[in-house]
Order: sequence, then C-alpha cells, then structure tokens
Amino acid sequence: MLERTKRREFLKRGSKFGLLFLLRPILDMSWLRNKYCYEKTGLNPLYTFNSFIVAPSNRYAYCASAKVAIWPGKAYNPLLIYGGSGVGKTHLLNAIGNYIFFHHPKLCVQYITTEKLLFDLANQIRRGNIEIYRKSFKNLDILLIDDVHFLLKREKAAEETIRLIDSSYKWGIQIVMTCSDFPESFLKLKKIIYKSMLSVELKPPCYETKIAYVKRKCEEEKISLPEKIIEFMARNIKDDIRALAGAIKKIKAYGSIKNISVEEILSEQTLEKILYEYLLKFKKLG
Repeated sequence: MLERTKRREFLKRGSKFGLLFLLRPILDMSWLRNKYCYEKTGLNPLYTFNSFIVAPSNRYAYCASAKVAIWPGKAYNPLLIYGGSGVGKTHLLNAIGNYIFFHHPKLCVQYITTEKLLFDLANQIRRGNIEIYRKSFKNLDILLIDDVHFLLKREKAAEETIRLIDSSYKWGIQIVMTCSDFPESFLKLKKIIYKSMLSVELKPPCYETKIAYVKRKCEEEKISLPEKIIEFMARNIKDDIRALAGAIKKIKAYGSIKNISVEEILSEQTLEKILYEYLLKFKKLG
C-alpha cells in the first residue's frame, strides 16, 4: 500500500513535466502482482518505455504510445503504429502493455500477434466455441495486436478477426495495433476504419540513433567496442534495429567460441567475415 501511494504521488508530481518525465523511472520487475497473471498477458518484460531510444524518427509515435499508456481508453482509441521491419513497433506495443500493467493494476491487458489470433479463432470455429471465445475478450481493458498486416494476406480467415476487433472497440476496450504496411493498404479491409483512429509512423533510425542503440546493447551484452567500430556499424548496417542487435551478439559469440579477445576480432577481415550478412556494403575502416 505504501509503495502504491508513493508511486501515485510521484505520478502526480511528474505530470507537471510532461509525458517523458512520467516514463523515465525504470520499471521494477518486483512490482509484479502475480507472475502467472503477468505471463498470461503475453507481454515481453524487456520492452519498456525506459529501454526505448527516443529520436526524431520515432518521437511522435513514442509520445502517442505514452499518452495511451498513461490514459488508456481516453486517448487515441484505436491507435495504429506502422513502419518497416525492425524499427520498434513491437517494442512500443509491449511498452504500452507493461506500463499499464504496473501503473494501472486494476486493468486487464492482453498482447497477441495476429497470426496467433487467426490460429485461435480457426480452432474455436472448428470446435463451435467462437461465441464463447469472442465474449471472453469482454473482460479485457486493453487489447494489443501485433502485425495486423497479415490480415491482408488472408482476407477470408480475417473476417472473424475483424469482427472480434470491431466488437472489442464497441465494448470500450483500448485497442493498439501495429502494421508493416502503410495505413491506406491496411484500411482496405474496410470494416476496421474508425474516424477516431490515429495512425503514427515509426521511421528508420538515423545514424545518431543507431550509435546510441549499439552503445546500449553493448552495455547489456557486457561487451566493449571501440568508438570506431560502433560508428562503422552504424554507417554500414541496414536500417534495422534487430540487425544491429544481431551483429553485436554475433561478435560476442564469435569471440567466445574462438576464445579470442575483442581486439583480435576487430580487424577489417574478421569484421567482414562476421558481419557480411548485416552490411549494406562493406567499407574499409578509415
């Protein structure tokens, strides 16, 4: 009770300084009300607002997501986050869920991928339990759906999914979706068009953002890379955060398996050999 009071007072004071201040504290995983309850949400505890690197390319989407997390159901319902692969859509979606889980303990959150939703719906239709399954969503307060662009490829199978999302919206559930396609493509599904829906774009990370990400990932992986190598990776690896993370892990794994130091790894020839699959075009270190 004391912890909750302190957090409430902190949020009250923090509101004077805007959304970014509210989201600064690191979420303490010890606040989990119930481990089983958290696991049922489908959320990834590593994806929080605190671990998201804010940059000009993603600030608008970040602020919109933050507003939904702080005032669920009152701001931007539904919210659609769209962008290319590896720009942080899933991260923001989970960050919304994690923030709500910890700061709005009475609300019920569910994260689900579109593929899993389609699979579950198909199973329930075969069993004749579709109505029961659909009504089970009435207990939710926040529904987070990842990769809704998959509905475009399976329009027939998507009809029941669209009906479910539409029902959830009418029940007053806060809906947040991610999509890899431009919104106009997604909205061809028609029934899911809402006048109140806000669409926000996550653009590819800029050079400075990639440097910041590499440095943070190196801290997490406990690996020290020279500034020269960090800049090289930011310049030459494609605009995909996952590619940067994969490159760092590959450097670490290579050193561990070969039992050699980072200094020995970081020659031009070795780097080209390790990172060739991630590079746009390999350039010599100058």
